Amino acid sequence: TGSAETVLTVCPEDKTLTTGGQDITFVNIALADRTGIVKMLEDRKVTVAVEGPAELVSVCSGNPETKDDLATNTCETYHGRAVAVLRSTHETGTVKLTVSAAGMDPVSIELEAQ
Repeated sequence: TGSAETVLTVCPEDKTLTTGGQDITFVNIALADRTGIVKMLEDRKVTVAVEGPAELVSVCSGNPETKDDLATNTCETYHGRAVAVLRSTHETGTVKLTVSAAGMDPVSIELEAQ
């Protein structure tokens, strides 16, 4: 059974990026309860910030009728989900990705650019 509280969950497809500017990884974002069950009937605008040797390519939700600008760092979730796309740069180091939404605690993860 799910819980009433909604939290952000952030799960990268890979925890490393290969330097060179050609590697990408997808980071899954969801609005879920504390047990990880996605709240498909709840949508919010999420904002993604990236620090370190990677660049944010896009944040999108898969909504076929979105009005979101895919060239920004925000989007409205769709059925409780969104995805951030990161691309490597030519530098190595730690990449910190932070996802936030109004009324929710932000969530940060770290990836390594090697």
